[in-house]
Amino acid sequence: MDKAFHKRFIGGVAATGFGTLAQLVLGLVSMIVAIRTLPKADYGVYVLLEVMVVLLAVLGSLGLENMSVIKIMAAADDSRKVRIANTAICYRFLLSAALALLIMPLRPLIFLIFKSEPLVKLTYFMSVFIILTGFQELFVKLLQAYHRYQAIAVSQILSGVLRLGGVCLFIVALKMQVTGLILAYLLTMLGSVVFLFFVMPFPKRITFDTQIVKELFRFGLPLGVNNVLSFIFLKIDRVMLGIMLSPAGVAAYDVASRIPDNVARMYSAFQSVYFPNIAELFAQGRKAQAEKVLGHSLRIISFLTLLAAMVGLLYQKEIIMLLFSSKYSDSAPAFALLMLCFSIALVGDILGTSLVAFGQSDKPMKINIVDTVFNVVGNLLLIPRFGIMGAVFATLVSRAVTNPFIVYFLKKAGVEIHFSQYLKPILVYLFWAGAFLLFHPQNFFLKLIFIAGSLATAFWLSIVQKKEIVVLFQKH
Repeated sequence: MDKAFHKRFIGGVAATGFGTLAQLVLGLVSMIVAIRTLPKADYGVYVLLEVMVVLLAVLGSLGLENMSVIKIMAAADDSRKVRIANTAICYRFLLSAALALLIMPLRPLIFLIFKSEPLVKLTYFMSVFIILTGFQELFVKLLQAYHRYQAIAVSQILSGVLRLGGVCLFIVALKMQVTGLILAYLLTMLGSVVFLFFVMPFPKRITFDTQIVKELFRFGLPLGVNNVLSFIFLKIDRVMLGIMLSPAGVAAYDVASRIPDNVARMYSAFQSVYFPNIAELFAQGRKAQAEKVLGHSLRIISFLTLLAAMVGLLYQKEIIMLLFSSKYSDSAPAFALLMLCFSIALVGDILGTSLVAFGQSDKPMKINIVDTVFNVVGNLLLIPRFGIMGAVFATLVSRAVTNPFIVYFLKKAGVEIHFSQYLKPILVYLFWAGAFLLFHPQNFFLKLIFIAGSLATAFWLSIVQKKEIVVLFQKH
């Protein structure tokens, strides 16, 4: 593998990984404080508000972020890169502003769907949320395109500090309840957006190149539709729980998914480096090297996430009650199974990202249509019978059926995939998880045997290799 590429790739993952870890820890601490302080129903209302903001922000992106990265990476000269970046910023502002204006007319519809007066009252904050969320996502992608990973890391640390400070101020000190949680997150996003704007390494000008807009729209629209479908796939369970159960049910499910979601943000550090670099390899015609990076990524990510899923299975009750208090003890079984869903989802994301980087931006949309149908139908059938566990079962099934479709499209496009890289870690997890469920030991230290067994089996099957551990401790 090319040494310069290897150095930039590992160095980028290390930089953004440190920033993401700091943001993750600080964000998780702030979330724990909020969850333990707020009543279940109030926290559930916040989750529903957050879901609606993310949906509208996704609608306002139209695949803009990823297409901006691809266009900038492929641009022949610096002046065109600057023009693409500035056009993307203006384009994003117009889209976000248009969506923000829709909030007030939508308030009666929101009440009709969720029957929650507290939720409707909080929709006044949504317009600002949408604009800030859109800018934050775009600015991070633009920094990725310029390989400014250290700046991304600093912004992540800043976000974590602001979030924790805001929660302590508005919820703990001023006791503003759910309104305080919203204000804390608005402060976080505002600080992050301002910082990202000033560190972007190109001159900022008001630019609206209609030709570039047409290109971004034409190539980004399939990705935009795919992003909407991905959102439905990832968040529809919360919406349906809010409709079919209550905000308290939404809170219980969100707590179960909080740790998988936060661990997934660690993956975002890897993904923020993986996407622009593998896109560059494909753009330069270095397909064999790209396939090698893809194979190694599948193997390592699946091993690490399934190891985390094993820990979640073994210590599900201890983790939930320690972090979120005994009032959320009913979330423990859902948490254990969602950790497995999380592993399957990240493997699918690596495969889907590689498909987009190879230029197949229309394929993820088709895949996610299948995904979404399974998820929605599963939730409709299973939530009334099993409550929050019904949403978990639907998520597991829908994610399990997705990955073979992505592999099929990659192979059809001529990208070689050794899927055994992914199957080996799955088999190791299933073996040791099955052994745990069979014997079901309660002793804390006895459970460690299953973790040690998973690690030993992984080394025996060469899922993890000694040279890959050594490289983590080398200076890049």
